[in-house]
Amino acid sequence: MKIKGTQPAALEWGNAWESQNGLYAKQKITNPKTNWIVGYSAESILRLMAQDKLANGLAIKFFVHRPSEPNDWGQNKTISEGRNLSFLASKEGEFRLWFQEGDKEPFEFIFENEGDYVIWGPGLRHWWAVGGKESTIVTVRWNPVTVVSAGVVADSAIQPFPATGKTGR
Repeated sequence: MKIKGTQPAALEWGNAWESQNGLYAKQKITNPKTNWIVGYSAESILRLMAQDKLANGLAIKFFVHRPSEPNDWGQNKTISEGRNLSFLASKEGEFRLWFQEGDKEPFEFIFENEGDYVIWGPGLRHWWAVGGKESTIVTVRWNPVTVVSAGVVADSAIQPFPATGKTGR
């Protein structure tokens, strides 16, 4: 992976296969050997999905990006909402993601190795382009929802099932 520019606060990066990668060394994250990218044992705000939280609006995309794709496919993306995670699922690739916070200098992230990932929160403008190598990218989006009390959640779009206490739409 390669990075260029000033990293926005609502963005983290790393490689799922490496325990002492850029995320832990440069961003001073402790306990890097859990191997969880997102979960209740993750030790960062963006990657933490605490056991008392639910997720709303889950979306997962798997796509093989080829160098022959039109450049405009990755342009003009909306401002990010919720949490977003993209990672390189192929053995190698060259996939570029740019992030911009307001008028600040864009931050460029280049996926090159299997497991390279970037996770970002709300409020970032992003865009992407395929480099010179085919790249299989998996992207996951979700909105964390905090449980207020048993059977009641902060997001009114999710309602508890009457008999079980489980939640759903």
